[in-house]
Amino acid sequence: MPRLTKAAFFLLILFYSCKQITSDDVIRVNASQAKDFSVLIKDRLNGRRDGKIQIEFKKGTYHFYPDQAVEEYMKISNNDNGNKKIAFPLFHYAEVEIDGNGSDFIFHGGIIPFGLSGLKSAQLKILMCCGINHSLLREK
Repeated sequence: MPRLTKAAFFLLILFYSCKQITSDDVIRVNASQAKDFSVLIKDRLNGRRDGKIQIEFKKGTYHFYPDQAVEEYMKISNNDNGNKKIAFPLFHYAEVEIDGNGSDFIFHGGIIPFGLSGLKSAQLKILMCCGINHSLLREK
């Protein structure tokens, strides 16, 4: 009986360790957590690589600003090559799923909403996106 208990304990530790290594956790976000959600998304994605990423937003309005967003050198067609600020830097994951639950995503200034590259599959569902160019809003 003690051998069985040790084997079960070993398997439990092995299972728990494997769960820690994968990125299969759901990232849950609600509109009261931040004023700039590009920072929150950057922090939540930090250290998660290669696995499945699932981000679930509670219905609300979410603002994304370029000031502290992830910056990557990108080559985008119909655009100048260079460093770009990205609200959702989703690169090299096995799967990505973003569920907006009918939320409004408002992207301010020079920010790219979604940077998607090297994904096996991506699903963006039930969200409304709107960009605001602050240079057009200045008083004359």
